[in-house]
Amino acid sequence: MISKLEDPEELESLYFKIQSTLEPHNLVETSKRILQAVNIESTLTYSYCLEVLFEDDKAFFTLCLNPVLWFDVYLRKKDLETSARIARTYVTNIRLTVSYENNKIAPFEVEYSETVKNSAFTLCKYKKDYSDRRCDCDYSNVICKGTSKTQNEHNTVCNFYILDDFVIWEREKYYIMYRREPIRGLLFVSRPDDNEKNNFNYFDNTTLIKNQLFWQDLLKEREHLKFNLISFNYGIWETKQARSKDKYIQNYHVHVHLNFDDTGWKNLKTKISEDSNFSSLFVRYIRSMLNARNFPESNNLLKNCLELEHFRLPNSRITVDDRKFNQTCKKSG
Repeated sequence: MISKLEDPEELESLYFKIQSTLEPHNLVETSKRILQAVNIESTLTYSYCLEVLFEDDKAFFTLCLNPVLWFDVYLRKKDLETSARIARTYVTNIRLTVSYENNKIAPFEVEYSETVKNSAFTLCKYKKDYSDRRCDCDYSNVICKGTSKTQNEHNTVCNFYILDDFVIWEREKYYIMYRREPIRGLLFVSRPDDNEKNNFNYFDNTTLIKNQLFWQDLLKEREHLKFNLISFNYGIWETKQARSKDKYIQNYHVHVHLNFDDTGWKNLKTKISEDSNFSSLFVRYIRSMLNARNFPESNNLLKNCLELEHFRLPNSRITVDDRKFNQTCKKSG
């Protein structure tokens, strides 16, 4: 069963919301509906995030828009006083309801000064077991040869690589890895292969969530790992290149963020310790890596508030106050 889609106009906030039961075909249909809704207005696709919260036998989809784009698309068409009131109400409600625990911000944000294509795919020129290797470069034995699309719809080679040292579990079609940043969560990454007819198993975030086999595999992993939330980032929300309009930026090789609450993260460490397939040395290594990754994801709710307050609300308030002042002057005159 799939619920009715709620949109930003109805909710007076920057979200599309819809929920589904956990049958894979329903999850595919729900994904299609919410992506279709955001694609109606192409401006909104420049930056957004899709989160899916699992509770009991339901999945709650929330598509969060970039707050500035939400204001420009949905609120500018209203009178200024109304648009400022809606935005201010959103900010106030968030600040009143976000608990102290959720108020924690990750210790840093990655800022890219050049395009991902130029900076992200630098690998060590030596083999991993090269005896004279004297560097801390990334090493990978798996690189995606699939065809990806750039921002201006040209084809390019994906070149996404799997960092060997970050892999915890290898599945037939996926890798499960810990993150480079010290964030409490894992990555669920499509595993590149050598099948050219299948585009080397290349997916981006949009194509993957429309694939029923993906949801079947993900639900199996949820039973095993007990994560409570997954997220997909799109556009500059993914690339973090907020000031870049580089037409050569390409769609990322799919990677799903698997997010855990405090209890789930502790249980995951215990599960790794009890995995009979792991050597004691590997368990100690992975546990040390996970212990160092104990910060929650940066809180999107708080970042939304800050962006609205910085980029849109001051100008709206000034304009509204000026209009009220002019009306008062006319009445006085």
